[in-house]
Amino acid sequence: SEQAQIGSLRNQLSVYVEISYIRGEIKITEENNIRVIKIPLVRFERNDIIQPTFFITENLLDCKFYMAMTSWFCKKHLAGKLPSKLNAVYCPGGGDTTEKLLNHHSLSQRYLTLCITDSDQKYPGSGFGETTKKCRKLRLNEISQHVTLPVRSIENLISHPQIITVINRDNGRKSLNSHALRLKPLIGSEAWKHLHLKEGVREVYGPHQPETENFYWQSVAISEGSMEASVDEYLFPPISTKLLLWVVEHLEKNEPDEFTSDRQLFNIWIDLTKLIASWTCASEPIRV
Repeated sequence: SEQAQIGSLRNQLSVYVEISYIRGEIKITEENNIRVIKIPLVRFERNDIIQPTFFITENLLDCKFYMAMTSWFCKKHLAGKLPSKLNAVYCPGGGDTTEKLLNHHSLSQRYLTLCITDSDQKYPGSGFGETTKKCRKLRLNEISQHVTLPVRSIENLISHPQIITVINRDNGRKSLNSHALRLKPLIGSEAWKHLHLKEGVREVYGPHQPETENFYWQSVAISEGSMEASVDEYLFPPISTKLLLWVVEHLEKNEPDEFTSDRQLFNIWIDLTKLIASWTCASEPIRV
């Protein structure tokens, strides 16, 4: 029965809501490493809390990419464990707007809210970007959660096979195949998590280029034999500022390319899928 399926689903989620008949405040507990949000039944006298989860990201493309990939992972790799039918209200932010949106939703205490931001870490151990730092400082209510990506930006979640696919969809992009080939040795490495896929990684010295950042990427380039192949001061060349747009357009009609051989990226997506599906999976109300 559907009720039985929902019962077993609980063990696969990273967060779920439990309804209590006892009056009181909304509380959070942790059971078997799963976040449990306990909400008193009386809170449902207002219908705002049963609306779809508000999903805050840095722009609309981010929302679409996360949801498309999560739905695919639920169907392809977590079939029978997580539902692939997801529902969320997209709330594109960007810059200060992301933090302000998240803070507004938290203070209102009206809607379930999930926010995901880029780490903006340019190399391992470097600081977070301003948007993430501001979001991490907020004192969120019990029905809101902020998560920082374990990679520099959302583009770092795009697999190398997917990059090749979207490049070859248009003759005008095919010259970028040489750039993608230069990035191939970094698949599955720590460096892939910090690559600037939109603008590339340049070998630049000066007051605006921290010595530690230059040293890290030079070391990566030397270990991968890319120093001799550098062109126009790029240690690792860019793909495009439109990369995410190309991928989202592709996913509107096609499934993603498989990338199970890239265990690092695959495992990151398994964790993200459990998180996003936990907040956005929803069926129609069931009468019991």
